Amino acid sequence: MARRLSWILISLLPAGCSGPAPSAADVPAAAAIDRIEQQLAGDPCIGPPDRWERHFYYALAPGGSGPATRTDRNIIAFDFYEAGRYEFLPRRVVSAVPDVSPDDRPMRVAFGAYHVASDRLSVDFCGQNTAPPGQVVRDPGNAAAWSKP
Repeated sequence: MARRLSWILISLLPAGCSGPAPSAADVPAAAAIDRIEQQLAGDPCIGPPDRWERHFYYALAPGGSGPATRTDRNIIAFDFYEAGRYEFLPRRVVSAVPDVSPDDRPMRVAFGAYHVASDRLSVDFCGQNTAPPGQVVRDPGNAAAWSKP
């Protein structure tokens, strides 16, 4: 989780830079996102898309910073937030950069990436983003794996 959080924070750095609005080529294609959602619907932790506010964007390419930062159009990253909690709605949000702010409110989240060329999907985390007081998550891939510290 810490690795993912640091990646999110690093990827947010260029988001504050001014520049031209993203074009359709800067965001993942609807057909690719349809494929990702279809595959994720079969995951028991994720299930039907309408359970989530789903954010999709191209991952950032290694190297470069600020204006030199480029996207890797071979990797579509996704962040899901439990729909019906707080301001999150059952909808799809597609953007050129991650539209994410660190959020420690208790809710279910999921995130991962889709490698376009190899058609490989990776769910890096699915479950509660915070543990109840006095408990820790032993297996972040299994939302039912709560245990006492």
